[in-house]
Formats: sequence, structure tokens, C-alpha cells
Amino acid sequence: MGRIKSIFFIAAMFISCKPNNHSMVNGKVEFNDGIIYAASVNYDFGKVNATSSDIVNFCFTLHNLSGDTLTIDEIEALCPCISIGDYERSVGPKHDFMITGVIKLTSGTGDFNKPLFVRYNNGKALLLRLKGYIE
Repeated sequence: MGRIKSIFFIAAMFISCKPNNHSMVNGKVEFNDGIIYAASVNYDFGKVNATSSDIVNFCFTLHNLSGDTLTIDEIEALCPCISIGDYERSVGPKHDFMITGVIKLTSGTGDFNKPLFVRYNNGKALLLRLKGYIE
């Protein structure tokens, strides 16, 4: 049993070379890399009836922890069902900023889990997720 744990630990080290900037607080996954703080990286819509509300809004509130201006290079949604609202390209030191948008739900049922990438400061990225269940 000890050998299996050792092999798992070694394999886990090679899966990602980047430090883990996520932690679980009050049942929510937060992100903190010393530059950006997100109290939750998941926006959970819960159960949604797609026939009554085909387009639903979302909003993430983030905070620039650093003493420098934060540059938002791009917010990338990999699914064409997601539209991002206007957002600040430069965020002052210690300021909050929001990422808003809408997701167009398809008819049908089941879970959805859509990624949203916030690319900042020339090469850094924060992964946000839009989750829910279509009834």
C-alpha cells in the first residue's frame, strides 16, 4: 500500500509544475496567486429550466491584491454560448473588478461545465467555470 501512495505522489508531481493557487473555503474554491483573488472560481447556476430562461447572467467579482496596476489581456470563453460583457483592461492596485456576461443555454437536460479564461499580466491565467444543471 505504501508503494502505491508513493507512485501516486510522484505521478501527481508531474501532472502540473505550477503551484496550486486554489483552496477550499466554506465549500467554495477560491483563487489567490498574490495578484488576483477570487472568493469563488465557480459560478453555479444550480438547476435551470432552459425553456423559461434560455439566457442567464453571471458575474464574478475579483480583486487586484498587488500594489501594481493589473492588466487584463483577454477574457476567453471557449464556447460560443458565452458572451462576455465590457470589462476593465487596467485595474488599479488593491481594487475590485467584475467580469460579467451571459450564457445561452441549449434545450435538453443535463450538467454543463463551461471554462472561462482570464488572461492577465502577459502570460498569467485564471480559470473560471460556469456550472449548472439544465432541467
